[in-house]
Amino acid sequence: MRQPTFHKDPYCRRLTTQVMACRPRGDVYLAVTADTLLFPGGGGQPPDHGTLDGQPVLQVEQDRDGGWIHSLGAPAEPGPCELELDWTRRFDHMQQHSAQHLVTALAQDQYGLTTCAFHLGSQQCSIDLDSEQLEPEILAELQALVNAEVRAALPISARLLPAHALARLSVRTRGLPPEHEGPVRVVTIEGVDVNTCGGTHLATTAELQLVRLLGTDRVHGGNTRLHFLSGGRAMARFHSALERERALTRSLASPPSEHLAAVAKLNEQARATARGLRRCRAELAAALGRGLAGGSDPVAVLHRPLAGTSFLQAVANAAFELDDQRLLFLTAGEGSAGRFLLAGDPDTVARLGPKVAAALVGRGGGARGRYQGNCEEIDGRHDVLAMLVAEISAGSA
Repeated sequence: MRQPTFHKDPYCRRLTTQVMACRPRGDVYLAVTADTLLFPGGGGQPPDHGTLDGQPVLQVEQDRDGGWIHSLGAPAEPGPCELELDWTRRFDHMQQHSAQHLVTALAQDQYGLTTCAFHLGSQQCSIDLDSEQLEPEILAELQALVNAEVRAALPISARLLPAHALARLSVRTRGLPPEHEGPVRVVTIEGVDVNTCGGTHLATTAELQLVRLLGTDRVHGGNTRLHFLSGGRAMARFHSALERERALTRSLASPPSEHLAAVAKLNEQARATARGLRRCRAELAAALGRGLAGGSDPVAVLHRPLAGTSFLQAVANAAFELDDQRLLFLTAGEGSAGRFLLAGDPDTVARLGPKVAAALVGRGGGARGRYQGNCEEIDGRHDVLAMLVAEISAGSA
């Protein structure tokens, strides 16, 4: 069985091969090559990115004759071609996938935890383990065991074996696809793991650099999802955390060991400020409401640019404690959008509320003498006031 270059040499970044045919299919062109260095994806590992003669390869798949189909945005000429790999993406995937093999093997051998699924995401990776939970001390022990094997620089290799040899070699596998025929690819981490896998892997565990277990989540079926990072991703996360630590040190004017205490103090100060602000708002609403009561105008008016609906309601409540006969027209908002509240005699409010909403290009509703809503033209409140005064005057005549 002829292996593609991405299996024979996962470190190969450029490959010269042959375009044997190219045909259109819908909006793309399918260039069939004799070989490829682009892993098409599978087993939890995403596909590689790369180019064929400078064109981005959109998708790779194997055809029935053993060639490799590369989906392109434009046709490719038959003959020699050059494939180029996005090496940064490939090496990242090699680190994360190899780390998964190591974590899976040690979790099963040391704690009896079987891996049910593997997810290689763009930000972090995870495996689903057949356990309802993992205690923090187990995670700490597992992380230490994994990184001990990283420091041991264990060789990682791949080979093809006949399917009947898997049981004899105690190969770790979740089963072969029903359509699989021929030899099976097996990846070995020396002394730790023998696993069926079609992905790309490192040459040694030392290239993992480090593996960091991030934590767990419960998932459907009673399993536990274990999140982890390896290699460049783990180093990038550490760098990001260090930059945040430095920024916090500057902002809080305290060393890292005191960050939590400083943030706790700020949170308490913020809560105290919020409590004081709520009291001030309540007192202001009560004062404004009392100021609206008892006047001679047929409609009492108030506009507060930054107020919310609850503030307008509090003003109305305070006003009605002293005078429940007047019609209140309360508004809030800056620019064109805003909020309104019409309050007073239930029959009058029920009759005029929809007219107010329509005039302000808004929608509203209410009951028992209150009609409120949001609108798009709060600047029209002056015309609405004139309309309300005219309506009240006409009703009184």
